[in-house]
Amino acid sequence: MPIPACWEPDELTRILKTDADDINDHVFRAVHCPSDLYLKETSDAPSNPFPPNEFLNRFLADTTQDMLCVVVGAAGSGKSHIIQWLRIEIEKENIQD
Repeated sequence: MPIPACWEPDELTRILKTDADDINDHVFRAVHCPSDLYLKETSDAPSNPFPPNEFLNRFLADTTQDMLCVVVGAAGSGKSHIIQWLRIEIEKENIQD
């Protein structure tokens, strides 16, 4: 049996901010400020600062293994921002190929 939501269904759009990634790419690029990600190689490994461009290079590396990434953080910490940045960078990389 599903667990009921802790808010009223008619307040869904107030609770979930669906416009976090609803920004044009050119506006996103204009306001984007890179900051280190914190990377954990395994669930029990320490969390270390990791430059976003190095993460992108690793993510796009031509390997035989798939890469699974989990983005976690508190509300407002930039999860949607990093996902949108990755999308733009991956699309840019695909155009260059």
